[in-house]
Amino acid sequence: MSDSNKGIPVTVRERILKPIAVVFDAVVDPAKMSHYFISRASGSMKSGPVTWEFGDLGAKVTLNVLEVEKDERIVRESKAPGQPTRSMIQFASEGEEATVVRVTERSYAFTPAGVKLAWRVLLRIWRVSCCWNHRHRLK
Repeated sequence: MSDSNKGIPVTVRERILKPIAVVFDAVVDPAKMSHYFISRASGSMKSGPVTWEFGDLGAKVTLNVLEVEKDERIVRESKAPGQPTRSMIQFASEGEEATVVRVTERSYAFTPAGVKLAWRVLLRIWRVSCCWNHRHRLK
């Protein structure tokens, strides 16, 4: 396989000072997620399709949720950045009062356009992380 076909994974890791059940719930519950990422959603992150709305961007994105393992991981696919991508959100306890969340977006082409798109996604994820930790603390 040539380098241009391998793709670029984008991974962001964040440590959150809340128990894993609280953090997981804040990702699957659209009412809670609306405090730091989306404006609204068609439903919670369960297997099947869900539509997220981003009021600040005037955009809607339909995701296909492939796997949900409570307090462990969520796997979803979308075409949000203009090409099919698979994302995995992994949750790991760090003691009783902290959780490590790792988000990996996959399948960005190893081309100038793919690298640019991977950086845009990485910056969007980073922005969410900053909001989560500084402006909209989990309750």
